[in-house]
Amino acid sequence: MKTQSTIDLTKVHPIKTMVTGAQMQSIIDKGAHLVTRKYDGQLAAIEIGNAVILAEFMGAQISGRHYTDEDREMFSRQETGWYAAITVAEFNSKDVLNESTSARWQLLHAVAMLFPPNVILPDIVPDVDKCLAAGAEGVVAMAWNDPWGAMACVKLYWEGVVRVSLFNGGAQSVFIEDAETGSARGKINLHSRCDRVRIGSLLKIRGLSLTDNGKVREPRLDDDSPTSWLVKY
Repeated sequence: MKTQSTIDLTKVHPIKTMVTGAQMQSIIDKGAHLVTRKYDGQLAAIEIGNAVILAEFMGAQISGRHYTDEDREMFSRQETGWYAAITVAEFNSKDVLNESTSARWQLLHAVAMLFPPNVILPDIVPDVDKCLAAGAEGVVAMAWNDPWGAMACVKLYWEGVVRVSLFNGGAQSVFIEDAETGSARGKINLHSRCDRVRIGSLLKIRGLSLTDNGKVREPRLDDDSPTSWLVKY
């Protein structure tokens, strides 16, 4: 197995549409999508046999990451890290990302016979709540007939950019909506920062997964840096 590839990973990152747990379960029940667990790793390209595979690299265990018991078992056996295969990107030197999810899934299973011990197939998810309760970061769904690129996603923890839509009376909180879709995301307490925003301000926030009506559970301002929470005044 080779871990170096000519693939530009910045150009193959999937575009995720965030959905609620109930919406993802509905997607599963309809059966028109490949629904797998989302691994809390880093996108990588690895070469196995005559294929280049996109995978999530699960490096050394990191505090705060989302791991299942099976993940921890893998870490105990693969101390330098391991890979969860996502899809075949190239096969026999041919780009196959424009082929259907169904076709790429079949190729991935064919290549899986050559997987070394530090590469696994992703878990198929029949039940969203059980998957998240087990410690997974999230669940992703790709339509069987679609090429690589777009997927639905639900995360145990939600992160995104929201727009201030309304001040909450005399409280130090504001109502927020998704900056891209306009969907209501609930409200967030700004405390002393309330005077630093206005209607239309863009905020980067984090919280638990979305509720069934699209609200962010336990939202809080991003704290990557002292100013990262305020995307635009």
